[in-house]
Amino acid sequence: MPKKQGKKEETNRHQKPHRSGKKTPAEWETGRSHNLYGGSGRYGGKMSFPCSTNNPVVDILVGNKLGIAKSMGIDVDCSLLLPYPCGIRDIDICIVLSNALDNAIHAVKNLGAGIEKYIRVSGRIQGDFLMMEIQNSFHGKSAFKKGTGLSNVKKVAEKYGGAMSIETQEHVFVLHVLLIIPQHPENSTQQMD
Repeated sequence: MPKKQGKKEETNRHQKPHRSGKKTPAEWETGRSHNLYGGSGRYGGKMSFPCSTNNPVVDILVGNKLGIAKSMGIDVDCSLLLPYPCGIRDIDICIVLSNALDNAIHAVKNLGAGIEKYIRVSGRIQGDFLMMEIQNSFHGKSAFKKGTGLSNVKKVAEKYGGAMSIETQEHVFVLHVLLIIPQHPENSTQQMD
């Protein structure tokens, strides 16, 4: 009997998933998605990039975003170390990194030939400060559009008494985000307006 049950599980795991727009457990397990960034085949396969920030929630987000970038031929690197747990809510760190990485992927994927395509994520704790930096190559023109993503990053920075700044040089775009780690984590549980 146990042999049949094991075989049935394996058969179900490999059945073609019903396309209701939701991932099946097997897709979550393998990192495959048919609807992410343009449908099946285009960026199919494993999209995860090994990233160890010391925060499992952030690891998943950054790993998936950098995996997508890597599947587009973009060189990626992550040297972000976070305390876990800390007084900064996971969702707020994810808002910063998700918006920053989406912007970086969008900018780098549209670069022409002759410009190195890369995204670098770094950050560390220094005293009561969390400093994050997202650096990517870009077209080199000083004019770029500030959209909803950067305003969300700025709101999170302000929520934690920190700041956001942008630096550009030739073909390099750098987003700096500074967050002050609250001494009393219960103060950081308030929702953003």
